[in-house]
Amino acid sequence: MDVNAAEEEDAEFFCRAEGIPAPRVSMFINGVPIENVNNPRLQVGQDKIIFKNLTKSDTLVVQCNATNKFQDGYVYGDAYLNVLAEEPSFLRPPPLIQEVPADKSTIIPCQVFGAPKPRISWTRNGVDVSGGAKYTIHPSGDLEIKNVQSSDGGEYACHASNKFGSGFRDGRLVVRAPTTLLTVPQDQMVELGSNVKFVCTARTDPEKMSKLEMYWLKDSERINLNQAQRLYENYMDNSLIISDVNLLDSGKYTCVAKNGLENDQSNHTATLVVQGRPEPPKVVTIMECGTQQARVSWSAGSDNYAQILKYRIEYNTTFTPATWVEIRTVSAANSQQYLPLSPYVNYTFRVLAQNRIGWSLPSTHSKQVCTTPPAAPSHNPENVETWNTEWDQLHIRWTPMAPVEHNGQGFHYLITYYRLDIPNDIIKSVRIDDWTQRELRIENTPFYTPYAIKVQAINSMSAAPDEPAIVGFSGESTPLVAPTNFMLNPNVAVTSNKASFIWDAVDPESDQIRGFMRGYQIQFWLEEEGEQGMRTEYIYTRDLALEGRNWVDKIRTKRQTPPKMEATISNLPSSQRIVAQVRVINKKYAGPPSNKIIVQTPEGVPGPVQNFQFVLVGPNHIKLQWNKPAEPNGKITGYDIGYRTVTGLSLGAIQYKEPAMTIGPDDTRDRFTATITGMKSSTRYRVYVWARTNVGRGEQDFLDAATLEPSSPGKPDFRAVAGPCSSVVDCPINVTFIPASVNPGGAFYVQYRKKGTNMWMNTFTETDRMWRNISKLDPGTTYEVRLVAMNSKQYSTASDVKGIDTLGSAMSIGYIGTAGWFYGMIIAILALILILIVVCVLRRKRGENYPVHEKEQLRGPEFEQHEGGFGEYQRGATTSYVTQPLMRYGSIYITPPQPLLVASGPNSNF
Repeated sequence: MDVNAAEEEDAEFFCRAEGIPAPRVSMFINGVPIENVNNPRLQVGQDKIIFKNLTKSDTLVVQCNATNKFQDGYVYGDAYLNVLAEEPSFLRPPPLIQEVPADKSTIIPCQVFGAPKPRISWTRNGVDVSGGAKYTIHPSGDLEIKNVQSSDGGEYACHASNKFGSGFRDGRLVVRAPTTLLTVPQDQMVELGSNVKFVCTARTDPEKMSKLEMYWLKDSERINLNQAQRLYENYMDNSLIISDVNLLDSGKYTCVAKNGLENDQSNHTATLVVQGRPEPPKVVTIMECGTQQARVSWSAGSDNYAQILKYRIEYNTTFTPATWVEIRTVSAANSQQYLPLSPYVNYTFRVLAQNRIGWSLPSTHSKQVCTTPPAAPSHNPENVETWNTEWDQLHIRWTPMAPVEHNGQGFHYLITYYRLDIPNDIIKSVRIDDWTQRELRIENTPFYTPYAIKVQAINSMSAAPDEPAIVGFSGESTPLVAPTNFMLNPNVAVTSNKASFIWDAVDPESDQIRGFMRGYQIQFWLEEEGEQGMRTEYIYTRDLALEGRNWVDKIRTKRQTPPKMEATISNLPSSQRIVAQVRVINKKYAGPPSNKIIVQTPEGVPGPVQNFQFVLVGPNHIKLQWNKPAEPNGKITGYDIGYRTVTGLSLGAIQYKEPAMTIGPDDTRDRFTATITGMKSSTRYRVYVWARTNVGRGEQDFLDAATLEPSSPGKPDFRAVAGPCSSVVDCPINVTFIPASVNPGGAFYVQYRKKGTNMWMNTFTETDRMWRNISKLDPGTTYEVRLVAMNSKQYSTASDVKGIDTLGSAMSIGYIGTAGWFYGMIIAILALILILIVVCVLRRKRGENYPVHEKEQLRGPEFEQHEGGFGEYQRGATTSYVTQPLMRYGSIYITPPQPLLVASGPNSNF
């Protein structure tokens, strides 16, 4: 092949050939045989020639000829030697700006061509860096910098030179902070169906944050989140979330962070192990099948990353092929087991495995069938007992035996019974061929009579082993005996909800019990309600001997009871007359009642109020509502209301609404309301309500609520109705409040004035009542009325103004002028005016230039406020001044709401 070389370099040419027979190789230079060439710098070998220390004149052609004895057996080839002489030229100079991450090695490229080969050197900021352990110049001319730090940044220049010239290229190296993972994903082991979250956060150089990219790999392959159905990325924390994981989700998950710089990448791998229920066991085989046992083996399936703990072996039979029955559970160390079998059954088996996650699906059942020979039943029916159904029946019950327990053909039950109270009674028997039957009723038996009873299992082979008879009784009847001397226990005081009784004990072995005596029942009811409200408490006797076991060797032993019985009944209603009686009870019936007694329970504390709720919640008030207690336990005399702040889990000191609500003896109301005022705005409160009797406060009920932000209440409305006049100067108007549906306000007062005047008169402030009567009004006169709702003195809203006509006729001038009392009143008014003028003149002379009355008129309606709310209310007179046009609609005048200029007085301390 052609060779390009520079002066002073060496050049080699090879000439090799193969053939049969071996060829002879000849070499030529410019057509001259090599042996005829006289060149001291030429070295000739067996199959090569070498030109040493080339000069420009060594440009030539080398020929190679190979030939053997065959006429056409030759091969010819030639190659050119080109001797170059060029100054250095940069094929790949250093980049103008090269960004690299810190703490890693990097290479600055510099590939140069020249003939002869140029010498390469590097400088950093003008200082040579060609030596030392940190810098390495590769044969290609590239500069490698190991463990780059921020101090390694700067201007790097690559210098190249040979005898024909020299040159350099430079570029700037910028060292960036490396990309690192702050939070790395952790290995996780989860259960099948769980949700998994791998968290991964990273940081990089601030200048490269916009190009920071993070993505995830599963088993070294990038996850395509656009195609994954249960995998998604939370871009807030760059976490990978896998929902409802399955077994195929197990694997290695890698978080990768990079910023686009070469060799600037950080990653971390976490392993996810999804634990599932084990796979079903395999190859269930019946290794041995005997008359009473079988040996079954199996092999384990996959544990799905959770160790197998145990195996459960089940069987089915030809009697119930669709039903599988557990026969044994063994530890995971077992792979075979001997299992007990019943005679005359065809068995197949299957196995299930369990790990900490759960049970596997069942294995396939064994291909073999194990068949056992017939035998006598191994046992008799279980749970044989008598049942107390009818008084003239002996009702025998037992648990039927399944076909797998029959052990052969011809299976049936044999029931034998005889009376224990008759010596040598005849044994009677009944055969039942239906194996599903579970009971036998024998009619016309005497009530509560003891019997010895057996239920045997028999087949064509033989009967089951004999077992002792059980003792059972025929049905019970109604007792005929009643307890005597039933009375209150004189040694125990009756309380508001508890009473103690005593009575003479009844002989439990008396024939009049007509059954097994279980004890007594005390019945009681309110005298005013009658027996339809009856309640019952049971008192069971505690005997040393139990029924059926007091027959020893067919001789009945007597049960022992105390001569007097005592019982205490709790949860009685308070302050009531209660009728009580006691009865004997056996297992089925109650006997006749004892004598009745009257119990008067004293008054007690009431139970909690009912239907407690908040009706209105405002910035500084809460209106509550409740019903009286379901258990008043006496006469309710009133209600206490308390409240306290709630801050997190802490409760403030309790405060009480004063005065407490008092209920009169004739008050028949069922529902009550109250308003708590003076509360802080935007504060959470716990509000309590207690009912009271003369005995004291009862059980509390409470609710939590938060007051609103400070604001003006919604615009209220009202209905006004003129009432009949009680005198010529007292024609009232009744005003019913209609608060706003949203933020209705916590207190209300009514303003009124005669039509055509400017001064408003104020009523008392109402917090609980939603109405107000305005009295002392003139008859046959039109009054303008409006309702003002308040949350506090800073926040109030007035309704529209309405015109209302009082009833009656306006007083005539002629009538007034002829009345004697009229002249007296005029004289008194004139005298009073004269006195007032004198007083005013005197006060002005003393320097009183600004009357207090004028100050009060300018202040408007006020109310005392505690921490932004309102407290208790005082009574007095308040005058307001508002001048505005009126619009008449029939007998009602309506004026749009306007800002109020209100003068305060003692009646509106709201």
